Amino acid sequence: MQLRGNGGHRLSETGPPGARKAASGAAGGIPASRDSGPTVELANDWPWAPDPRDPPPKLAGDLQGAIDFGLAADEAELIELTAMICSGIPSDIDCTARWQREGTITCSVSIDTGEVKYHQAFKRTSHGLAVYQGFFWLPEGSRRRGFAKRTARNLVLAYDRLGIRQVDVDAGLVDGGIVWARLGARADDPDGERTRLIQKARRLAQQLSLDEDLADGIEDALNDVSDDDLLSRAVRIQLEDGTKFGEMLLSGTSWTGCWDLGDEVLRKYLRDVLK
Repeated sequence: MQLRGNGGHRLSETGPPGARKAASGAAGGIPASRDSGPTVELANDWPWAPDPRDPPPKLAGDLQGAIDFGLAADEAELIELTAMICSGIPSDIDCTARWQREGTITCSVSIDTGEVKYHQAFKRTSHGLAVYQGFFWLPEGSRRRGFAKRTARNLVLAYDRLGIRQVDVDAGLVDGGIVWARLGARADDPDGERTRLIQKARRLAQQLSLDEDLADGIEDALNDVSDDDLLSRAVRIQLEDGTKFGEMLLSGTSWTGCWDLGDEVLRKYLRDVLK
């Protein structure tokens, strides 16, 4: 969809490859609802090879607890898993991954070097093993260098191996909202996020001196898209002059959502965007 304003700006909103139409008939984005849609066996059918961090992080904490939790058969496998899920941390940064088991329900891994902060927790649910993907903080000089893409590739490989379908995400900090929106995460509160995005879009339109027609067009686009596709479409809104309006919208946002790796539509989308 393209909208031209009287001031010369034009909105170019392009959907991701392999997009499907939403139930409302709006132009589709990607991820299907976590509560509906076809599911697939986690066949590890991704078109890329593992690319673990080299060297792997040092390990500390309750390693045997993580092994007994079912994340690895032995310490060698736990090192491999840690190198996969922490692959977005640059290899020139010395870091230690600390494992901690909390009873029979949760086992987490954290890294805190001062300049790098990382946390995720594996949890037992009634539907099997799931994961909470928490914060991931990199120093400014390490951002926008492909580490998010490398991490996402390795995460889906590792999660398939562990049989994990549900990935709960906590998008925040500077770029987290952008990254997870591009990766197809669905917001837990789409109505609230839609309202916040529209309010921010109005402020940005004023700051950029966009004419009224174009500003209204952006708001209409955010109103018309389905809940499932809201974030993945919003982050891709771009003005014809190259201004990445969608990234400005999602930058600095804080929201929770879910990756459903059992959904075949999301898997197809990820194969396209991460190849």
